[in-house]
Amino acid sequence: MELIHNHKVLTVLGGIIALLVILGVIGANTHPQSRANSGTPSATATQASPSGTPSPSNHTTFTYSSAQQLVTALRRGGLPCTGGSYSTPVVPGATSETVCHLSSSEQTLIDVFPRTVSKAVVLKNSASTGTEQIFSVVGPNWWVQVGHAYANRVKAILGGGIIAGPWHPQAKSTPSLSPTLTHSAAPPPAPTTTPATCFPLTNGGNCYEPGEYCRNSDHGMSGVAGDGEKIICADNDGWRWEPI
Repeated sequence: MELIHNHKVLTVLGGIIALLVILGVIGANTHPQSRANSGTPSATATQASPSGTPSPSNHTTFTYSSAQQLVTALRRGGLPCTGGSYSTPVVPGATSETVCHLSSSEQTLIDVFPRTVSKAVVLKNSASTGTEQIFSVVGPNWWVQVGHAYANRVKAILGGGIIAGPWHPQAKSTPSLSPTLTHSAAPPPAPTTTPATCFPLTNGGNCYEPGEYCRNSDHGMSGVAGDGEKIICADNDGWRWEPI
């Protein structure tokens, strides 16, 4: 009888242990396998623009600290602007400036400013009286002045917007078809000498001097330098104003 009693006790203990094991397995399956899921989610990192020259995209318009950075960005975008010279800006308010060539016939003016460029300033410095209208691709603190053929390509690389400059092409004179009447008259008085007025003006409203680069819109034009000397925009190792 004692044997039978001990056997029953062992059977009950074994059942209790088996029940505890089953409950432990069920509890483990109902809880998350990792506490990582209950923690605070990591923030998505925002990609910052690298130091130096930013890499432009179709969705971001960068600010630039020098005209050379813009030239580098154009080259990275597949539109090199070559032959640039970096000197003291002639455009008022600009901190960096260059004149380079997108092609043998496309001269480009690039200016960088310390702050936002207003539309009024762009229009004031993009007036043309030549054979081609000037288009300014304008960013937060810079502009790139090009002809119509390159405006959209530059915008696709650098972003920004396009502003068409005022265009006042000079009308070509036509000979008069009216007959000329000849008659005797007193000789006209001697003309009075007046100071020469320089034209055309730079984007900054100043007189050109011989040797300075001329804009695409001025190719082939004649003008007058600041000292009254006649000049012409000719291709001499780059389009420059040359004395006539």
